[in-house]
Amino acid sequence: MNHKNMRDINMSDSSLGSSESWLELTKALGNDDYDGFKFFRSHPVMLRDVEATKYISLLQNIDFLRNNETHYVTKSLNLICKSDLVGAPLRTYTFKINNELIAINPTTARYAKNWANIIDCFGFETIFQSTKITEIGAGYGGESKIFFDIANSNNTMSQIGEYEIYDLVSSEKLITRFLKEFGYSIKFNKLKNDNQIKKNLKHLVISNGALSEMRGELLKAYINKVVLNANYGYFIVNFDTHSKPFKGGISNTEFFNILKKNGKNPRWLDESIFLTLYDKGASKLIVFGANDKLINSAIKIRKKPSLLKKFIYRIIELNHQKSISVVELIKKVLGSIYHKIVGNY
Repeated sequence: MNHKNMRDINMSDSSLGSSESWLELTKALGNDDYDGFKFFRSHPVMLRDVEATKYISLLQNIDFLRNNETHYVTKSLNLICKSDLVGAPLRTYTFKINNELIAINPTTARYAKNWANIIDCFGFETIFQSTKITEIGAGYGGESKIFFDIANSNNTMSQIGEYEIYDLVSSEKLITRFLKEFGYSIKFNKLKNDNQIKKNLKHLVISNGALSEMRGELLKAYINKVVLNANYGYFIVNFDTHSKPFKGGISNTEFFNILKKNGKNPRWLDESIFLTLYDKGASKLIVFGANDKLINSAIKIRKKPSLLKKFIYRIIELNHQKSISVVELIKKVLGSIYHKIVGNY
């Protein structure tokens, strides 16, 4: 992969970077005088590009939290759920855990589950003590906000290393504005030839889909200058659908092989339990630098939903979408199951 100067890298070589509607919205939202910030998470563009987590996925993530009441993330939910007091997200779900009512949005719960995955695969101390965190593509800052919530809840704010974000220029003010609502601040970085990792810091790079929506020189630069310089990596990827079909794009397997070729010893994780069953086939999960013993322990506390549980999830989801009778719900779900079974023969 050839290294090029920043001026030679086309920042629009990504799904959001080439989306005029995304660029216009995020630029407007970064303006302190723009009232649309009060409702930005209900905006059609935000619902399409960021707030698209399925309600049924939320139910599986809630089950994970309920089954792990002493988890670092679960103990931080009282702060995490405050994300949804900003931007007026369309959907929240209220559930009880540790004798406390929590109302949370599906996307916020997905971000929380990502941090549970990262903590469980790399170790809490590894992540929250003197580690540099690099997030590639931060949306509106929802995932980084939860990082600070967990550090706050577990009294490690003074021990964290550094948190930086690489993102489009149009997104920086929006992310800053969102995090400011909670008293948090962030550092932004740019791709350049002299990117150096501080030697006294371990380095974790994460990307929730953004990296895998890039292609060409932009993708090459991120892989060479950021990803391959890290000690640890956590990537939700959809290269096959958002990168490979375009000129200069690569596949999920090609990205995995790049990591392997460069001595990163990557590992695929089962997305049906580390993400949700309903992400299977749409997104893949790749990590490197993780502890195998920790991963095996993480697998043990993550379970695929039983047939009964999936049936219940489906009923709740349908009822959430449209208020209909229980009998109608059951008929609808059974009909769906029947057609799936018949379709397999």
